[in-house]
Amino acid sequence: MGKDKFQVTNDTEQLGSFIGEVGYKPKWALIICCVIGVALCLTMNWIAILFGVMLAGISLFLNYKVKEYKVMGIYDQGILLYPNPNKKEDSIRRIHFDEIAEWTVKSGANSADALMIQRADNEILYIVTFQTGKAANFLNKVIPNKESRKIQEEKNKQKAVKFKWPFKKRK
Repeated sequence: MGKDKFQVTNDTEQLGSFIGEVGYKPKWALIICCVIGVALCLTMNWIAILFGVMLAGISLFLNYKVKEYKVMGIYDQGILLYPNPNKKEDSIRRIHFDEIAEWTVKSGANSADALMIQRADNEILYIVTFQTGKAANFLNKVIPNKESRKIQEEKNKQKAVKFKWPFKKRK
């Protein structure tokens, strides 16, 4: 199982040019938390030192013990969903943008957030990642009109009722 196990060229050629990739864990956020923790350890306040040791320790633990893997690759004509190595899957799913009915980000209360994609055939896919913001930014670049929030705004605009205040002066 090398790193290049999921590099499938015929899948990527059909999806156009590469835009971005989303992984499972937020590496930069963990690095920043570790740096802040070390900076707090350099202060002379014992409470700040205690908090800094905890912050640096937790971020280092998560950085080295939580497995990092690719979750999805975003192209200009579709997305590739990589298998979750914890579920022992070995197939890549390719989804063109015309197959997607809508997408949204669902926040997890006790776990990672998930990117929910509803396909045109009403199949719902949940892509679990701690980088849902990055995935939403990429998807807003290529298919902004299929985000659930924007679809709901369009529906609300269409059924908007013209309301006139009764005490307003009429012309």
